Amino acid sequence: MLTAVTSITIMIASIALSKKFLALSSKQRILLAFLLSAVSEMLMVVWIQSFHHTLPASSALWLYLPVQPISMIFTCYLKEVLYKNSALRKRIIRAEKMEVVSHLAASISHEVRNPLTTARGFIQLLEQSHLSQEKRKQYIRIAIEELDRAEAIITDYLTFAKPAPESVENLNVKTEMERVIDIVRPLANMNSVEVQTSLIPCNVKGERQKLQQCLLNIIKNAIEAMPNGGTLEVYISIEKDQVLIRISDTGVGMTKEQIERLGEPYFTTKGRRGTGLGMMVVYRIIESMGGTIQIASEVNKGTQVSLYLPLTQSLHTPSVEQKRDAFVAL
Repeated sequence: MLTAVTSITIMIASIALSKKFLALSSKQRILLAFLLSAVSEMLMVVWIQSFHHTLPASSALWLYLPVQPISMIFTCYLKEVLYKNSALRKRIIRAEKMEVVSHLAASISHEVRNPLTTARGFIQLLEQSHLSQEKRKQYIRIAIEELDRAEAIITDYLTFAKPAPESVENLNVKTEMERVIDIVRPLANMNSVEVQTSLIPCNVKGERQKLQQCLLNIIKNAIEAMPNGGTLEVYISIEKDQVLIRISDTGVGMTKEQIERLGEPYFTTKGRRGTGLGMMVVYRIIESMGGTIQIASEVNKGTQVSLYLPLTQSLHTPSVEQKRDAFVAL
């Protein structure tokens, strides 16, 4: 009965003072909680005295009276500490996000400005009347290439900012990979890179454009890591309930420290030629598809990127013969 009276008293006071209580400082809230607890104890003593006309001499009662205010102080202090830690974590996370955004903005601004400046310069050169038709075509081609590069950078940034799938569908990984290889084949030929594939048809759920961009970014990085030529191997298989996409090159490779930083905003192994957005986009896309990435690399020997994506059951199951496809040079 005493506990019920005490609890009801504290509850009524808490409801009445809740808004003002939250507006107080931490020390004031602890003090007010202590006072409410002490008042409830006094009310209990008054109630006992009015009911029994005298206070019992039991030592248990006098031991109980200070327990509640002391417990209230400890509980409120612990709650305030947890609240401050939570607020501090939120501020730190927000500060980290703002730092990432500022670095990204600086990187994007710098990388977009460079191709735009180049394109503007070549367009200005077109005003010269003595230029030959061949030179004009060359300048126009360079200007278009630079504008395309700026567009690609912006596309990477937008994909990073909003990587969630927009129109999820069943995708045949083999078909999508073949399309990407067709796109990068001229770049591979220009760098004397031989492309070898071992592909089997298998399905995953995702957005077609995002998956193609993910594969394109990885393969493009692999080709650019072999400026003096080499071999690019693309392998697709099924491991239990996952699709394994393995892309290997014989390029310059990476150190352990570089591998650990892959996927970080504005980190690149290409120096001034890269923005660090490509692999960041890859990580976000694979994560949004419920997959994982494993990277193994050795300096001057090459890099192997393994993508694991959840397998989607389709009407057509790969046959044993399809799984035995040998590497075919494109």
